[in-house]
Amino acid sequence: MPESLEADIALSFSTAGSARMANRPFDLVVGREQAARIAALRAGVGGDFFINARTDLFLKAPSTAHDAGLAEQAIERGKAYVDAGINGYFIPGLADLALVERITSALKVPVNAMHLPNGPSRTQWAQAGIARVSHGPFPYMAMQEWLTGEARAALD
Repeated sequence: MPESLEADIALSFSTAGSARMANRPFDLVVGREQAARIAALRAGVGGDFFINARTDLFLKAPSTAHDAGLAEQAIERGKAYVDAGINGYFIPGLADLALVERITSALKVPVNAMHLPNGPSRTQWAQAGIARVSHGPFPYMAMQEWLTGEARAALD
């Protein structure tokens, strides 16, 4: 693989894993399983390949449940994955900047977030330590809404 291409590739490694692990808490067994997967991946692709681990904790919980305890769970997972060899950590669904900063301060890799409608600005994300902001499905959803409106107007 060309060196320039390697630098541009990011592998999204879901911490939800397979369906059998999706509803299991992050305990010693799940942590070991996920860390072993990441370590095996790292061994297979070498050090120049970017591995971006992801936690869906904040996507699965309502925003009213985003608290210090959930942030600590994300930090625990992130640290296990850092030790296993990840290069970045993605925390989609979290918009509470105090919790974001808590996570970014605790991890030794770049932390990435997903832009949310009415969520933090790029400047606010950066000030909280976020390295990259993904736009997730929201531009697609907005375009679909616009296209539906245009189609309805054409039918009237």
